[in-house]
Amino acid sequence: MLAKGFKLVFIDDKIPDAHNLIADDPELKQVVFFDDFFGSNIYEILNPRNSESALISLIERVRSLKNKYLILTSRTTILKQAEYNYDKFARSRLGAVSNYEVQSLFEI
Repeated sequence: MLAKGFKLVFIDDKIPDAHNLIADDPELKQVVFFDDFFGSNIYEILNPRNSESALISLIERVRSLKNKYLILTSRTTILKQAEYNYDKFARSRLGAVSNYEVQSLFEI
């Protein structure tokens, strides 16, 4: 994607950071890479500050914008746990949108 002119937006902390860095300009190509999105936001998700809705809002915003892609990374167990425990995640079918799992070839 970078070779095709997309600009990398790297998010490694909070959901509002992602919202602030995504341009509404449909001509600006962006790929948003949000590393360990549950790990860095689990405290907010478990507390009543509505981060569950904020994450769904981020996903829906990127879906609605032209030339924007969102890559979220998380451990599979945490993603499954969130889908099981939180209605909005289950209804969003986040894990079914485009799910790739990297498995280690080495045992730890």
